[in-house]
Amino acid sequence: MEIRCAVGLWVIVAIGLGVFFLPSFISLFLFPQKPIPFEVVLIEPRSDERIQLAKNTFMEGFALNPSFFRNTRFPGFTIESVEETSNPGIIRVSEKKASFMVQLDDGFYRLLDEWGEVLWVLRHDQLIPFLALPILFNTEDSEIPDIVARLNRMPMLFRNYVSSIDVGGMVIYLRGGNQIITRSWESFEHFSYETFIQSMGQRTTYELFSSGRYFIVDRKR
Repeated sequence: MEIRCAVGLWVIVAIGLGVFFLPSFISLFLFPQKPIPFEVVLIEPRSDERIQLAKNTFMEGFALNPSFFRNTRFPGFTIESVEETSNPGIIRVSEKKASFMVQLDDGFYRLLDEWGEVLWVLRHDQLIPFLALPILFNTEDSEIPDIVARLNRMPMLFRNYVSSIDVGGMVIYLRGGNQIITRSWESFEHFSYETFIQSMGQRTTYELFSSGRYFIVDRKR
């Protein structure tokens, strides 16, 4: 008798929950979210041009389903929040940080994030905000992931000195007119960055060997 009462009680609870949630499930499947226009807000914009770029990227003013923002990849931007309770809704985005720049054969430049993902492709006259970034040139696309991974393993103090990298020629150009040439990128695995920075001169060429040792091969070119 007690077992029947317990079973009956659970049946009543299950039916009650079903009645409570059933309309929500029906509404979800039969009446999906209605597309609405969204206002795009760029967090900490660097210029009016970047604001307009964000608005164009996320198609401000077009009626879109909120799921569009969850299912679409937007290179160059990170979605911080999506508010869909108002009309228009509000989508807040931030611009991803560029860490490297690749010079292309056609004169354009490709901005990469810290992991080597392409963020933007820019003309030369658009580079002013990014001139402090290390530039990779004389390289194939297949070489870039390895070079970016190696740069990320280098101490930030040394990376701040890097001006550009001739990937094919295996030359790192440093600020102050210095450069390091090597026959293998693996040589940097044994390189003493701190010691080098403390003894670094100006307008000097260093050759780095597989042992991690380096020697001056040309001073004050």
